[in-house]
Amino acid sequence: MDLKKEYEKQVNMNSLKKLSYKLVVVGKLEGEELKHKTKTVLRKIFLQNDKIVGFVLLRDISNAGVYLSLFSKGINVKPYKDELLSRHFYPGGFMSRILP
Repeated sequence: MDLKKEYEKQVNMNSLKKLSYKLVVVGKLEGEELKHKTKTVLRKIFLQNDKIVGFVLLRDISNAGVYLSLFSKGINVKPYKDELLSRHFYPGGFMSRILP
């Protein structure tokens, strides 16, 4: 039996929820940095060639699944770059426009 299977690269993701705060770190933390910071929240998305290559979410981890999907699928986020960290970013509408 000669079975060949192509290796699927796995996503590096760390999520710490047992601490007094929530933290999610995914991918490479290099490239163009989009950042939202307040006294209690830090959100960073790192882009290369208009694609998410990594992100950090501290305390507010909303949209982590959306960012992970965009990261994993290598979706070009240039048209939505300014919206990604916005409080008014609606991931449902965004995802329905880019995914089949």
